[in-house]
Amino acid sequence: METIVVDSLQQKINSIADLIQLQSKQFDERLEKERKEYLHRLKKLEGNWTTFTESLIKPGIIELFLGYGIKLHNIYSNVIFYTENNEPFYEIDLLLTNNQYIVLVEIKTKLSSHDIQEHLQRIEKVQNYPHRDFNWKNKSIIGCVAGITADDSAVKFAIRSGLFVLVQKGHLVEVVNDNPFKFKTWEMGDKND
Repeated sequence: METIVVDSLQQKINSIADLIQLQSKQFDERLEKERKEYLHRLKKLEGNWTTFTESLIKPGIIELFLGYGIKLHNIYSNVIFYTENNEPFYEIDLLLTNNQYIVLVEIKTKLSSHDIQEHLQRIEKVQNYPHRDFNWKNKSIIGCVAGITADDSAVKFAIRSGLFVLVQKGHLVEVVNDNPFKFKTWEMGDKND
C-alpha cells in the first residue's frame, strides 16, 4: 500500500513538475515575443524621432554654412557605404557637397561627447574608404554635428576637434561656433573609389 501511495505521489509530483516546466516555457516564449515587439516599436519610434530631428536641421543648413563662406550645392540624406560583403560600414545622416568640400553631418537628438568621438572616427573611415558614388578627388571633408540639445562638454569637444556644431535655439537651428571659426579639414587628395 505504501508503495502505491508513494508511486501515486511521485506521479503527481512529476505531473506538477511537467506542468511547471511547460508553463515556464510558454511564459519564456511570450516574454521573448513581447520583447521583440517592444524592440520593433522602439526602433520605429527612434526612426521617426531621427527623421523629425533631421527635418529640423536640413532646411536651413546650406544658409548656415553660407554664413561661414562655404557655399554648398547638394544635400544627400542617409548615405550608407556597404562593404564588399554587403554589410553597412558607415552611414552619414546628411552629406553636403560643392567643388571644394564635402560636409559630413551627424544628427542626434541630444549630442554627447561619445557621439562626437564616433563622428570623428566616421570621418576617418570616409577619408580612408570614400563612398564610390561620389567624386571625392581633391576635396576636403568638413565635419559637423547637429542636435536638438547638446551637453556643454560635447559642444566644447566638438569645437576643439574642428567640427561645426548646430543646435536648436527656440524655433531655429543655429551654429554654436564663433564666426570666424577655424574649422578642421580632412584631406581626400586624389582618393576616389
